[in-house]
Amino acid sequence: MLYEQRTLKSFSMCAEFSAIFMVFQYLAMIENLFTDLYLHLFVKLLILNEMNVPD
Repeated sequence: MLYEQRTLKSFSMCAEFSAIFMVFQYLAMIENLFTDLYLHLFVKLLILNEMNVPD
């Protein structure tokens, strides 16, 4: 009986860690999306600034 309780507790802890890890993965994906958008806009602005500079 005690072994079964330990096994169940281990499984529930693994499930909790798995859920937490998935949340961190989603946060990292969202962060990457925003970083990509920011860099894309930054490069666009740099190009536009270069095109508008009078010689």
